Amino acid sequence: MAKDTEKLIRQLSLIAYLMAERRPVTATEIRRDVEGYSDMTEDAFARRFYADRAELDSLGIHLSVDRPADGFSEQENYSLAPEAFFLPAVEFTDSELAALQTALSLLDGEFAYAEPLRLALQQLTWGRPSPLGSPAQRAIGLGITGSAGGAELSARLAKVDTAIYRRKRIEFEYFTMQSGETALRKVDPYELLFEGGQFYLVGWSHERDAIRVFRLSRIRGKVAYATKA
Repeated sequence: MAKDTEKLIRQLSLIAYLMAERRPVTATEIRRDVEGYSDMTEDAFARRFYADRAELDSLGIHLSVDRPADGFSEQENYSLAPEAFFLPAVEFTDSELAALQTALSLLDGEFAYAEPLRLALQQLTWGRPSPLGSPAQRAIGLGITGSAGGAELSARLAKVDTAIYRRKRIEFEYFTMQSGETALRKVDPYELLFEGGQFYLVGWSHERDAIRVFRLSRIRGKVAYATKA
């Protein structure tokens, strides 16, 4: 295992251990219970633990240290308060939440992650009073006309985006304007682009044996993986 990976696992394990214990713990307990330290000699543990604490401190994660009067480092007590690790809560004004909700309405059906965005907004607004309940607010109606594609385009975007991330070949029926025909295409997807109000897929076309650009609105039916592997 690479040294950077070992260090990351060790530091994350240390944070998780201190947060789970919710009490001051000694260096002896940390060496015994935290992954990455237990196999070290005393000298190696002292060096690594000091270096890990210093690096976490530089990242803004400050471990509290209670030193006993006798000064033995093995008996120092370490703890991590939740406020020293968790970021402060993000607060939005009613106007900001309304703007985000409007953006979601515009993106619905055109954005691969519209549903996670909707759930995130739901989490942010839980427990907040409705601004429409205030007599100072006036309700208005907002009419938004969605472009062609809707939920079907959103599903294609999600599938293509996942295929790019997982480096999987995809296949779909594609309508070509020049010939007026629809044919099966197998593509190694490279990138998604948005230009002129339309989404485009850049990828290697196995039928043309070259890189081609496909307009997502001309895909017919569902996008599927070409192989199960």
